[in-house]
Amino acid sequence: MAKVAGILGKKVGMTQLFDDRGDVHPATVLQAGPCVITQHKTETKDGYVSAQIGLVEFVKESRLTQPMRGHLGKHNLPPVKFVREVPLEIDEKGEGDGAVKAGDRVLVDIFEGDEQRPRIPGRGEAPSFWRWTEVARIDVSNHGLDWIVRIPLSRV
Repeated sequence: MAKVAGILGKKVGMTQLFDDRGDVHPATVLQAGPCVITQHKTETKDGYVSAQIGLVEFVKESRLTQPMRGHLGKHNLPPVKFVREVPLEIDEKGEGDGAVKAGDRVLVDIFEGDEQRPRIPGRGEAPSFWRWTEVARIDVSNHGLDWIVRIPLSRV
């Protein structure tokens, strides 16, 4: 028996959560799902096991490319906003081929309780190119920023 190990969603906004001591913690609000399985990748055909899922959201049919229309139309699936691959969790007892098929819906109830992913780290100590890219786009001669000539990636 196999089940999908993830779900797609989009960011709705930010909020604050308070713990027992009264400390404030930032939290991201996500709208997760509904998703639909668009393709099942198998070991024999593709060399690995995963599922291709798409976020079902209102999309005009005319906004889809012709190959994507054919890919979704093969299984009579609704238009999807975007498509990603997620791994499958396969139990040792059962086999994974018959459990997941194209057209199955993936909802948020695949998660149990307060399951959450670890925090994704930021840039940290990034190279100077990543730190100064936004600043380097400012035109020095028009904005009176003569200090900008001394930073990495200056154009003067």
